[in-house]
Parts: sequence; C-alpha cells; structure tokens
Amino acid sequence: MNINFYLKGKASKGGTTLTKKAKQSIRTTIELRMRYEGQPFVYGTKIHATGSEWDEKRQRFKPQSLKVHHNEHLEHLAKEIEGLYIQNKTKGISLTRQQFRDQVQRHLNKSTKEKTFFDYLKQDYTEAKHLTASPRERIKKSTVTKYICAVKHLEIYQNVRRAELTFDSMTKDFYNDFVSYFTYEYFYTKKDKTIVGLDDSTIGCTVKNLKAFLSWAEQEGLHSNTAYKRFKVMKAEKEQIITLNDDEYKQLLDVNLGDDEKLQQVREIFVLGIAVGARVSDLLALKQKNIVYKGGDSFIEYIPEKTIKHRSKSLSVPIFDNEALAVIKKYEGQNENLLPKISQQDFNKLIKVIGRRAQITDKTNKTKTKGGREVIVDVLPKWQMLTSHCMRRTFITRALKAGLSIQLVMECSGHTDYKSFQRYIDFSNSKDKADAFKKCADKSTVMKVA
Repeated sequence: MNINFYLKGKASKGGTTLTKKAKQSIRTTIELRMRYEGQPFVYGTKIHATGSEWDEKRQRFKPQSLKVHHNEHLEHLAKEIEGLYIQNKTKGISLTRQQFRDQVQRHLNKSTKEKTFFDYLKQDYTEAKHLTASPRERIKKSTVTKYICAVKHLEIYQNVRRAELTFDSMTKDFYNDFVSYFTYEYFYTKKDKTIVGLDDSTIGCTVKNLKAFLSWAEQEGLHSNTAYKRFKVMKAEKEQIITLNDDEYKQLLDVNLGDDEKLQQVREIFVLGIAVGARVSDLLALKQKNIVYKGGDSFIEYIPEKTIKHRSKSLSVPIFDNEALAVIKKYEGQNENLLPKISQQDFNKLIKVIGRRAQITDKTNKTKTKGGREVIVDVLPKWQMLTSHCMRRTFITRALKAGLSIQLVMECSGHTDYKSFQRYIDFSNSKDKADAFKKCADKSTVMKVA
C-alpha cells in the first residue's frame, strides 16, 4: 500500500494566481493521501509547511528546516494508518471511507501520549521562537542548524547513558557528566580519522541552547528547576581566524585568475571586505543605497544584522583603498544588491582556491580547545585556513597597524566591547610589530635612539 504526503494545493490567493516563488512562502496543510478500496483517501495532518520547507521528492521536511522533527510524526502516522488497514483486512472488517476515517481518528486520539522533554524542545520551543516570536526575537535561519545540533547531542547522550532526560533531571550532576562525555568519551569519524571528543566551543554551543530552552520552559510554567542557571557555557574561540599580511594581500591581488569570472568576483568581494570590515553576512547583503558620498569621499553605511535586535545605529566606514573603490565603481548601479550573489559556503571554498593559486603557503597550526586546553590538531598551509572571517580580522589588524585608534576601529567594525574585539587583532607577525614600533618611534622623541 502506498501512503504519500503532499502539501494541500493552493494555486491562488484573493483570485490572483500564485507564482511558483509565491507558493514557496505560503503556509498550507500537509495531507496524507492513499487509495482506500480503489477510491482516493485524504487525511489532514494538522501540520503546516511552506514550499521552501518541504521536500516534494522525499515527501518530508527538509533536513535544515526548523520543523524537521515533524518527520517522525509523519512516519508514525503512516505506520498507524497502514496498521489499521491491514488489521481490518485480516479480520475481514469492511468499512466505508468515512467509517475508516472515524476509526483512524479514534485510534490516534487514544494513542496520544503526554509530551516529553524532547517534544517540548523539538516542537513547542522551536516553533514559538520561529513562528510566533516578534521579529526582534525570532530565530534566524543561521541559528536553526545550531538548535538541530543541540537536539542531536542531547539525544545521543540520552541513548548512551540510557537515562530519560526530563526537566527534573537537569541537575549539576547531569551537566558535569554531559560535558565529560562529549569531551572524553564521544568519538566520530572525519576524513577517515577517528576523533575523540568535541571542542569546548561546540559543547558550549549546545549548553547555551539548552539553557535558553530551559529558561523558556520555566517561563512557560513547565518546570521550576533552576539548577540549569548554574550550567557554565564553555567558551573558546569559535573559529581560528587567519590574517593576511601585506605581502600575502599583494599576492592575492596580483595572482592571475584567467577568465574565471566566479573567482574574480570572490576576490573583489574579499578586497571590499578587507576595506569595510563587515561580517560576511552583512557584506553580501549590502545594497546600492548603502553607498554614501560625503564631501567627495565614499562611505559604506549599514546596520549590522547581528545587532539589529538591540540597536538600530548605522555603521559608517570611509573607503579610501583604491582597489576597494574600483570594486564599488564596477558594481555601482548594476543591481539592487551591491555585490554578486554567492553563498557563504561557496565563498569560503573559492577563496581557498585563490589563496592556493596565490601561493599563500606559510605553515600554520590549526588549534582547538578541548577540556580547557588548546591543542594543535593539524599543521596546514595558510591558504587552507582562509575563510570570510579573514577579511574582518585583516581589516582590524591593518587599521591598527596604520595608527588608527582602537575606539575608531571598533566604531567602524561595530564591536561594543574590547574582549570580543581583541580576538580579531593579530600582531603575531614580527615584521608587523617592528613596523608599528618604528612608526611610533618616528612620532615620539622618547623612543628614538640617540
């Protein structure tokens, strides 16, 4: 017997035929469809989805969707209905479609069970934060993956320890054992290598999301256990950020990329990113209107997406770098977006290709923080570690090296506290240190050698 799931058809709205793009954003009911005694049988699931969330081929929610947990319910529903149908056939019970529908409804109502810890985590909490939250509190798409990862870690822990997780089980003992397990016992395979333990920042991300959920659940009156407030979010550098020195930056500018338009576009984005110092998400979202001219000078003005919940102050960054100005001139007035469209994943992949061609090959230690200790996990050529974060760190390091004040650079980068700003400063290169001290000595008689 074939049981399928489809989005309920919706071809128009207010008498207007919907385009394919519009249908992607319309929420509609998921229907179970099958043949019952040769006739079509349709059963509404009361679960809603948009076209962008739904995988038509697999007939399930897409893995990256915030509603991916509903796939388990759809699997369960299909098995229950198929089981009832086979049971009726075996017992020789003949029912009309309506009688079978009533039987299904009674059976499902009877089998409804009390919600578990994971039911609230997968469904109520995530939907509350995604569908009904105010725009300022709504979960961003980029955050969805982190929640899915946190749920996965909690489920792994529950299965390994064979202890059901509940609101009452969220104690200090649970926290200590959870961190210990994922630091010293958990293992996974990556590129044919067995890796033991997650790094501190990954565990910390799961703990952070767990605490956010438990806080929401407490506010909703689902529990009164406040032990979670003492769970420590392990902090480590989320990602090792590489900085390009002046010679490497020149190599990247000068390398011949032939007629590969995509690589040329990525290099242009990289050049502008180093001049602006924006996060890559903000950089790729820049519009033509973000180019502002004042007194004959060029500025990029924008509101960072990360801080828009807390403040609406625009950042204003003057652009004097000739290479960056050339990029602006090239794309100004072409499309609504200032820069060519590209995903962050593709950008990070292609900037490595450019780095390799530019022979940015200095050996660099790749480190992770595990159990509170920084360990070297690999030694790689520098181009392999190039990512979009390199633009922001290079911008900050070059600006400070040029003599700009920390306060001014923070004003341009959007940092509000020095601690988070500090991780973007890189003066590990001895030449950079010497140049900075030489510049300072040229300005001060105190440091000059007699």
